[in-house]
Amino acid sequence: MNPLIVLSSMLALASANPLKFPGQGGLQLSQRVPNPCSTLEGTACVFPFAYDGVEYYQCTYKNSPTPWCATKLDPNGTVIVNNWGDCANTQTSACPVEDLTKPSCTAVSGSACILPFRYQGIVYNKCSDAANTEIADSQAWCSTEVTSGGEHIDGKAAVCPNTCEGAASNTASTTTTTTTTTTTASASTSSTTITTTTASTSTTTTTTTTTTAAAVNTNSLIDILTDSLKSACTTVSGPAVGKQCVFPFKFQGVTYSGCAEWVFGGENQGLAWCSTMVSPSGEHMDGSGQWGICPDTCPGHSALAFL
Repeated sequence: MNPLIVLSSMLALASANPLKFPGQGGLQLSQRVPNPCSTLEGTACVFPFAYDGVEYYQCTYKNSPTPWCATKLDPNGTVIVNNWGDCANTQTSACPVEDLTKPSCTAVSGSACILPFRYQGIVYNKCSDAANTEIADSQAWCSTEVTSGGEHIDGKAAVCPNTCEGAASNTASTTTTTTTTTTTASASTSSTTITTTTASTSTTTTTTTTTTAAAVNTNSLIDILTDSLKSACTTVSGPAVGKQCVFPFKFQGVTYSGCAEWVFGGENQGLAWCSTMVSPSGEHMDGSGQWGICPDTCPGHSALAFL
């Protein structure tokens, strides 16, 4: 048989079956699962990908406080070092994300703990006992505000009560206040008696939070003021999505009469945001998730100096 005919047949067979072509190492990137998912930087995710011996068909929280994906693989389908990114989750980039049961914990300050979070290169899925100059007496703590990449923001640490996972050895506890109202009526007079019973989850308490009449009055004042300042602008994303913007609002020494430019980087770069709740003095309620991203139809911000 003519050797040239044999060689031509072998090359044709290899071209027709690229999955078994010698030295190719299995599936090629162009033959992997098509998907509309991309990273926050706009790079396309590649599925499936292998990491630490496990194959993933969706964005994963493995060793990260935010879901991520591979953007480039080696011939064995394993993610190449530094070729990955945090998954975007927008209307144009609908990323499949694995289910993650996030633990719930409320700090003794009343702020919600954000779990998981990253601190000094380590991801914490529960309250952390890592040394932190923001926390006294070596109490376990959590982050109450993180960046878009899940990184703890300095100054936003709070002590966990001893009922939260990872904080069993804490002396801090929460205080529950129960108010019972009893009404006594007679033919000529009526009176109302208010009895307050306080129960603590721990007999040793160094930090407590108690609801008082002054706190109730302050919360009512905040609600009244916020309602009076609500605008026709409704947020389209963010922790307070679907809520009305409050104008004007004060933030970091500036009063805003419209949506403020987002200058914190991440996926919201180039957009504008607004406060959805302010204090009695008009300050944005920072750290409580009371903000959202404005649509293009909302009025732009204009900075006014404090009086």
